[in-house]
Amino acid sequence: MTYLENDRREIFLNLFYPERFRTLDVEKWVDAFAKNGATSFCLDIKDQAYVYYDSKYAPKWNVLGTRDLAREFSDAVRKRGLKWSAYIAPMEFEWLAGDKSYEDWQVRFEDGSTPPGNIWNRKRYCWNSPYAGLLLNVLREIAEKYHPDGFYLDGVSYLWFYERALCYCKYCRERFQREFNSEMPSACDVESEKWPLFIRARQKWNADIARRIRECVDSVDPRITLVTNCVFGFHGWTCSTQPETAKHFDFMCAEDPPGLFRSEKHPPGFSPADTFFWKAALLRMLGGGKQGEFYSNYPLNVPLAEALFNIDLYCAAGMRTAMSVTRNDAAQLFGRLREMEPWTLNLTPAPEIVMHFSENTHIGGFRSHAAMPKMLDLDDDPFFREPMAYFKAALDTHTALEPVSDDDLDSGNLHGSKALILPDSRVLPEKFRSRMQDEIERGLRVLATMEPGTRDYFGKKIGTELLFEGSGLRSAGEIRTQKPWLIRWKNGKLEFEEPVPDADAKYLSFMDGTLENWIGENIHARLAFLSRPVEERQMKCLRNDENSVHFPFEAVRIKASGEWKVLAGFKYLDAGSGKWRESPAILSRRFGNGEVIYLAFRLATCTEINPVWFRKLTEKLFRLLAAHEKTIEIKAPPCVKAVCFRQGGDRIIHLVNDLSPQPDDMFLEERIAVPVEITLKDVDATRVSVPVCGGTAVTADRSGNTTVSCAAMRDRMVLRIGEPRKKTLP
Repeated sequence: MTYLENDRREIFLNLFYPERFRTLDVEKWVDAFAKNGATSFCLDIKDQAYVYYDSKYAPKWNVLGTRDLAREFSDAVRKRGLKWSAYIAPMEFEWLAGDKSYEDWQVRFEDGSTPPGNIWNRKRYCWNSPYAGLLLNVLREIAEKYHPDGFYLDGVSYLWFYERALCYCKYCRERFQREFNSEMPSACDVESEKWPLFIRARQKWNADIARRIRECVDSVDPRITLVTNCVFGFHGWTCSTQPETAKHFDFMCAEDPPGLFRSEKHPPGFSPADTFFWKAALLRMLGGGKQGEFYSNYPLNVPLAEALFNIDLYCAAGMRTAMSVTRNDAAQLFGRLREMEPWTLNLTPAPEIVMHFSENTHIGGFRSHAAMPKMLDLDDDPFFREPMAYFKAALDTHTALEPVSDDDLDSGNLHGSKALILPDSRVLPEKFRSRMQDEIERGLRVLATMEPGTRDYFGKKIGTELLFEGSGLRSAGEIRTQKPWLIRWKNGKLEFEEPVPDADAKYLSFMDGTLENWIGENIHARLAFLSRPVEERQMKCLRNDENSVHFPFEAVRIKASGEWKVLAGFKYLDAGSGKWRESPAILSRRFGNGEVIYLAFRLATCTEINPVWFRKLTEKLFRLLAAHEKTIEIKAPPCVKAVCFRQGGDRIIHLVNDLSPQPDDMFLEERIAVPVEITLKDVDATRVSVPVCGGTAVTADRSGNTTVSCAAMRDRMVLRIGEPRKKTLP
């Protein structure tokens, strides 16, 4: 265990601006926040330009004069028996810019230019240059002289999110030539075979500097905690961090202060809280299930209710918290953290379902990662659409879902779940693909969409058989539909198309009952007030077929062996023949003790039809997928977010309510209470406690189930399910 592994109350003071520390009284600052409840402190020791101590390797900022801020800070914290971290800006060192001998250390674009500077990032230096050795010397020097409990490294990824995810400096070019006997591909040549190889090289090099940092610090003390700020969630791995890098750090961190939390562009249908839980889940995934960290900043303009809401989210996601507080109510914030602390330590994911979030598919299958990174619009990067749709549906239906990486699948790390989603996972990890059928026959249940397992490491087609060899499921290409012509001039006459087909004349038709029976929602009744011709267009139902719904989205034609059961099919007007054709849309097949459910379309596109339709369809699929694991039923509106963990032998369920009168882009000032009911199947009531949330009732029924109910949950709830009592022998 590292020094800060179980520390959850860190105060952060960023000294980027010189006026903040010209007259800084370190003793007073540490004393004030220690009294407010902070248990660890983080302070700048190396910023983007200089160091704040007397160093052999870099100049100290002259604003400090003779002061050694690292020594003052370390002494002030240690004499109070508390802990501290050294903030490090790893990729920038502006003092080097004054010496031309260091110019070739800088990150370069393909044309030889350097990334434009800004207030936070001035001069970026490449890890393949001698700059890496300079940084390691500084880290070792700080560790030996001042022995911090941790280092906060403000991003070690290739590269930071302000610029393109590529470097063409002479050191990168030389290393690529040396390792791959080839010149680096052009930044624009994303279709070349060398392009994925180049991205793999960058990942390898990124992991290499992470390993060197870990080894450098461990050589002084292996218990020093390493935290790295990780730009992730809406960005490709080429400008962020992948599991291979993350394994060398103790906490993967993201910044999400209220100003960003409320103002950033969210994916369609996502609330700020939804976006937060998505980021938190990806941080856990990067660490192989380890808890992550969030940094936040609470200036005076942030209402206390908003700050407490942020803390509730961090705790519910099992995150370590570091915060900068410039206000006089810090004691209330630390008090909130202290109250939640017992239920945020030593947590591991406890999902009902895991979902493959594939780096290999993003790079080899989609190749959609090459553009300048920007906040996600679902049209910008199709890779993200499908997994994010599943994640949103899981939040709305209170289904415990956890993303897993390629490494997780290969190593079998499914966090104890026996239900797996493959969201158009075109590139499957080789080890997992080779044993997938065996795992399914032993009880794994899989929900897959589109063309899983059909491409190799470089994105080349490796066949038409989906999932694994012998699955009995093949892709026959994209469904192409005939476009309507409406009006045309033919043989000297004006003709009108009759009847006029819908654009993309394709319908999803259920085989075992009406749409209402299948998903449990009477959408027809919801739109019954519309006039008949408008009603048919609005509902987009195929005439005289209540089981069908118009589906004008990407789908593939499927050929399935007789062992597959068709649950729903497509009826479509084929572009080639001009005739109506049919093809399976949703199929299932048993393999031993397990099952595969397959969708020949992207589930994410259902959000464009009707959010209720999408949520109900996904909920039905989740129940089919994880029926054997569904031991927890949560009845609550979608504004209540639920996350499940294990804590030793206990189960911990965190719930947070984000319903407020304020719109999503404004700071929250109050929350509106909502009813919550949780049914725990086959759980004795004596094992259940609710340590956080007033007004709850715990009752048991004769069937052995326990119900926890709260008529008005305003902000949060923590539910603990203790280990089953061991039976004693007479």
